[in-house]
Amino acid sequence: MFYDTATIELSRELMKSGNLSYSQLASHLERIYPRRDTPWTKDSAYHLCRINGISSKRRCTSQPSAGTTQRSKTRQNIITATLSALAASGKTIRDIAPVQLKEVVQLSRAPLCNVRNNWSDLEDELNDLAGL
Repeated sequence: MFYDTATIELSRELMKSGNLSYSQLASHLERIYPRRDTPWTKDSAYHLCRINGISSKRRCTSQPSAGTTQRSKTRQNIITATLSALAASGKTIRDIAPVQLKEVVQLSRAPLCNVRNNWSDLEDELNDLAGL
């Protein structure tokens, strides 16, 4: 799809100078450079920015908290699986303290990448449970 040079430059300037969302950009474009066929939408504004290398300075506010929540749940699942495996074998967390990455992977049966990506917090939490 072809976009007018003036529209691209205005979009670049607005996204660079302000903290605009794509829907706000669409409303500005609709007022200044309305399209003949369809009105500007957030999707069409995003497409204009995407194909012309224009990035938004605005950050998604839900992503950091979603990532934190997901990592917390992953760590909790690994800890629960590790404690369950230890209980099934008749051991306690103190028997393997200080915890090692390889042991946690074997006991929890969690993917190595999940354990490794969460290791610093996971190690601290498991050692706290062991009383270290």
